Amino acid sequence: MMLNQKSIIKAKRGSEIQKMVNARRNDLKLRHNLDVMHIEKNICESLLGTFFALPGKSKDSINARLDFKDLGIRKDLHLKRDGDT
Repeated sequence: MMLNQKSIIKAKRGSEIQKMVNARRNDLKLRHNLDVMHIEKNICESLLGTFFALPGKSKDSINARLDFKDLGIRKDLHLKRDGDT
């Protein structure tokens, strides 16, 4: 059974759509397919952004530090007041 737009439109109830999806899933040779190219790209971007402190690539921001304080975790990473600011 092929799952296409016409068969989805003809389905009258969610259970019929679910049956079609399950039938299509059983026909697949690989149940899960990881896209290695994109995984490598994301890991490289994350590491390079961290190593070279590229703007916008790091998750270490003021909001992240404030969240640590709100959650009461990682006290060594809480924001500290510096002078009058």
